Amino acid sequence: MRNKSTFAFATAISFAVALGLTVHAKEPEKARATKPATTNSNKTKPKIMLTKDGAVNAVMKMPEVTQFFTNVARSKIAKPAIEMDRVEGDAYVVHVFEIVSDGPDSSHTATQNWYHVNRYTGKITKEF
Repeated sequence: MRNKSTFAFATAISFAVALGLTVHAKEPEKARATKPATTNSNKTKPKIMLTKDGAVNAVMKMPEVTQFFTNVARSKIAKPAIEMDRVEGDAYVVHVFEIVSDGPDSSHTATQNWYHVNRYTGKITKEF
């Protein structure tokens, strides 16, 4: 009789686990199954990640970045630029800047801002 009880308990546990349930039990007759605790959707990562190009495109669509590109493009000595600089944790860091000509063989860059784009949510945070 003990073997049938153990087998039934093991079968019940396997079934609960297959359904994604968390099983709490000390003894077979006191076993109970509960649904897993729900998590905050902001803390869970979706299966599809934003690409580096997607991050750059998202920043490029921001009104302040579009305006920056329009204004700098009018300049005779500067060119607007945008690049995916690096990855920091869950974020792509996108650099928006201008390349300013200092003469025929010299130039420098001037940063408009750094944007952190969350790879999982798409949320954009400005550095300054």
